[in-house]
Amino acid sequence: MSTAADTSTGSPTTGRPGRRIPEFVVVLGVGLAVAATMTIAFLQQHDFYYGGDNPQSFIPLWHHFGHLLRAGQWPTMEPGGWTGGNYAADGVYALWNPVQLLDYVLVSYFDDLATAAAIVQIQFLALLGMGAYLLFREYGAGRLASVAVALAVPATGFTLYYEANGWPAGLMAFTWVTWFWWAARRQSRGHLLPLVTFLVGALAMTTGNPYAALGMVVVLAGIA
Repeated sequence: MSTAADTSTGSPTTGRPGRRIPEFVVVLGVGLAVAATMTIAFLQQHDFYYGGDNPQSFIPLWHHFGHLLRAGQWPTMEPGGWTGGNYAADGVYALWNPVQLLDYVLVSYFDDLATAAAIVQIQFLALLGMGAYLLFREYGAGRLASVAVALAVPATGFTLYYEANGWPAGLMAFTWVTWFWWAARRQSRGHLLPLVTFLVGALAMTTGNPYAALGMVVVLAGIA
């Protein structure tokens, strides 16, 4: 089965990869460009990433979890929270996701929770853009086209104005499923270790959002 790489047209630049920008540099560039673009909304409206369930649930608890983690406590259950204190049972708080645990620690250093929310959400929007770029390239899209669409994906209405604004569990699930799709497709072609796919899939599963699991099932079915 041929790929875009197998059908070279023999252009003057073919065979001289040293003159091309390395792919990992482009991926990082996409992430930085998305982060810079998504910061504009925060600069224009300080609480742009602090709407919906963010001020009511997510960010204050992240701040609290971060303080507990810094004190050496893993906040799986807190009797003082009464019926709302069984955090391990409420998967949406992602207590088994190492990336989010690190973000909780980061959030705990902020007194301005709107700024803390912006940093975490912009981080995942940047990761989403990077994952989207890799996915497009994996399916044979050109570099410029992949960059253009990867920059646009985090700015789509539902992702930016609903998930990034007030439902971070959805944004995180979308981000890791995109990375999982890239890893699974690349592994299916024998270009990536299964361990990478497993680890990215674990990050998706532990976001606590059921649509991450559904998304991975759809992805695997499509690849199969």
